[in-house]
Amino acid sequence: MDSNYNPDGNDPEEMMVSLAERIQQGLSHGDPVYCGEGRMDYENGSPYELERGFLHFLWGPLAVGAAGNLHSWTSIRTSKDRWPDPSEQELDWTLNYSEFCKTIDWSRFNSRNTNCEVEPVSPKIKAFACRSDTEMMLYLMNDDPEHKFDKKTTQIKILSEFEEGSYELNWIDIRTGKSISKKSVTEFPAIVDTPEFRDGLFCHILKN
Repeated sequence: MDSNYNPDGNDPEEMMVSLAERIQQGLSHGDPVYCGEGRMDYENGSPYELERGFLHFLWGPLAVGAAGNLHSWTSIRTSKDRWPDPSEQELDWTLNYSEFCKTIDWSRFNSRNTNCEVEPVSPKIKAFACRSDTEMMLYLMNDDPEHKFDKKTTQIKILSEFEEGSYELNWIDIRTGKSISKKSVTEFPAIVDTPEFRDGLFCHILKN
């Protein structure tokens, strides 16, 4: 395991940034990357840290460019106190993620990582993105250094140049896997407003 995976302890956002870097390294060798990820340390993590970590590691890799596969969350080599079996809530989150992934036509999504093409206005937000010429997966992660996760809205600049046409921008709740709001965008690059979110927010952009 990379020694920089979690240098600051049980920090979900630090771990997600490191995971994204490793996925990008894997993408340089071929596509797709199958990302099975371990969990937070349940003996030392607060309930909300564990929740954020689980959801970041579920939705973030999809936006970086990893395949939309489910994750292996168990370990036979370590204690059940540190890495217990998935809870009912975690299984529900995984099911909701899986149901969203079923809505994507993966045979047509020939993506490449484009993190650099999405610029959040707020420096506290990190963006992960991948796209083809007609479709994008985007994950916004609240990386507030003071760990203040109040609900907020922000703007992002999408610098990508897609094929001409009309696109649907669909914001997804990472806990339910359901749409929060939709918006039509006809020109890129574009500046768009996000709906309200607290820690993480997913977006699917697709040409109509």
